[in-house]
Amino acid sequence: MSPEFNAGIQYQNILEDCVFETGKPTISALTSVGNNAQVKRVALKAGTELKCHKTEDRVLVLWLRGKARFTANEESFVMHPGSMLEMQPGTPHGAEAETDCVFAVFKFKAV
Repeated sequence: MSPEFNAGIQYQNILEDCVFETGKPTISALTSVGNNAQVKRVALKAGTELKCHKTEDRVLVLWLRGKARFTANEESFVMHPGSMLEMQPGTPHGAEAETDCVFAVFKFKAV
């Protein structure tokens, strides 16, 4: 996937060229704003787990494709296209895909 730039505007279809690896998430960096913000795409093959982890950043997850059980701070959420979850820095979170899934992760430095 290569973003197209035109007059300082970036366009890309983040659902194109998704790779679903067996047994592990596929994480692709899409863009960043200096050190303050990042956008990543995560693809999970059905049955794949994104192990529980934490980050020091504020995180917003936007579900684009598929269905998964997402756990944040020991609470469980069923994620499907259109679902969004926002987490404060240090929140433990992870997911297990029920179907092939794609979601966007927006990370913002805590202020």
